[in-house]
Amino acid sequence: MNGPERAKSKYDTGLLVLRVFTVAVGLLVVGEVVARLFLTSPSAQQPDPVLGWAYVPGAVVFIGREGGAHLAINSLGLNDEEPTPKGGRTRLAVFGDSFTEALQVAREDNFTSRVEQAVDDVDVVNLGRSDMAPVHYPVLLERYAEGLEPDLLVVVVGPGDVAGLTRSDVTVAYTEAGAIESLELILSDKDQLKALAGPLIRTSALATYMMRRVKPLVLDALALLPEQRAVPTPPSLDEQQLRVNVIARLEWVLRDMQRAAPVVVVHVPELAYHPGRRAEVSTYDDAAWFRAAAERAGVDFIDCGPDLVAAYARTGQPSHGFANYRIGVGHLNQQGHRAVARSIARWLQPRLMSMGNAAP
Repeated sequence: MNGPERAKSKYDTGLLVLRVFTVAVGLLVVGEVVARLFLTSPSAQQPDPVLGWAYVPGAVVFIGREGGAHLAINSLGLNDEEPTPKGGRTRLAVFGDSFTEALQVAREDNFTSRVEQAVDDVDVVNLGRSDMAPVHYPVLLERYAEGLEPDLLVVVVGPGDVAGLTRSDVTVAYTEAGAIESLELILSDKDQLKALAGPLIRTSALATYMMRRVKPLVLDALALLPEQRAVPTPPSLDEQQLRVNVIARLEWVLRDMQRAAPVVVVHVPELAYHPGRRAEVSTYDDAAWFRAAAERAGVDFIDCGPDLVAAYARTGQPSHGFANYRIGVGHLNQQGHRAVARSIARWLQPRLMSMGNAAP
């Protein structure tokens, strides 16, 4: 091959590489635009040394696969309006998982906002966050109690909290008498993986979406390497032992939180929906376990099941799920949040009136 031919070959190779690079960049740009418009936003999360992760203040969260609301995170890293002085209002701090966080609906439609709308002179702070469980709530309370000065602590429990109370990233210390002395959180493999990928997923919606798809596979692979796991795998429990552990741990959490303010437990169950506007609570007996823990801790228990069932009987529309996901399955939709707010407001109103804090 002579000189001109070699030069032409190099030119053709370089042109091919440039074309491949241009196409790849173009596909990534298109993928990023599609992901931001229809799927999700870049991750709004940052590592947290105790909770594993927390929201970046000021970030905008969008989860297009269910609901599709765009929500701005406040300066505390919460899906709520900026906190303001109490100004004589009764302040409720609401703790819960993704059902409380409510990223699927507009902020004014979630049940914490609707309680504010339904009951006079009440300020409700939404401390809910996905992937959390009652074992995390004393940590949140310790962080925010001084600044928020809550008058009432609302602990929302639901379908994921049986597993949440017995999760592997928690260690329990017992007294000599066998009572729980303390619960300690350990960073899970999932949180460590999220921290590792943090710089990329905080700038790219496409990377965030792909990370969520790939994460289960990576965690399964990590599970095959027990020597690298930061969290021990707990032994399997029979149902009776599981019940004992769930009740004991939730009771400990409730008693620990009561040192800051009075506590009430709110149960938001899943429902099984049937033709003829008939619905029933689908979870087997976790409500009984949560109620038992509340009774042992000496706190009130609000069951939202009747209001959720009544809403379906009245409208024929399930309180869970969205048109872009599955109707009847998933998180609370607007109707579900209205029903839960109705249950809480019904319990709350007479108690505030008795204290002179709410209009008659």
